[in-house]
Amino acid sequence: MKKSWPLVALVLALASLLAAAPAAASTVSECQNALRTLATRTDDALFAGGQGANAQQRLLSHLTKASSAFDKLDFKDVLKQLDAYSADLSRAAASGKLKAADAVDLQISANAVTVCVTAIGR
Repeated sequence: MKKSWPLVALVLALASLLAAAPAAASTVSECQNALRTLATRTDDALFAGGQGANAQQRLLSHLTKASSAFDKLDFKDVLKQLDAYSADLSRAAASGKLKAADAVDLQISANAVTVCVTAIGR
């Protein structure tokens, strides 16, 4: 049961995305700021060992690609990169490269960016 905890926690965090609704209309600038905050939090998170560092770099790569897509106003690609980020984050937590609590915090931030992008991409 211990191994499934990170996945359960991430599923709960993802469920919060489905229930979340933006409080006000989002702007591209607000979403870009949220993405930068997520990148900073990801960079500051403590990943375990060399494999953890590799996982962290993959996550940061998704966020860099999402930022580039934002510059082109390609919201579909931003969302694609955020989905890939979430999948890799889940794998990192499930494999013990990142503490479950840290993964949940990062996923909640990623969910906020997704909600923001979805709001402006309509």
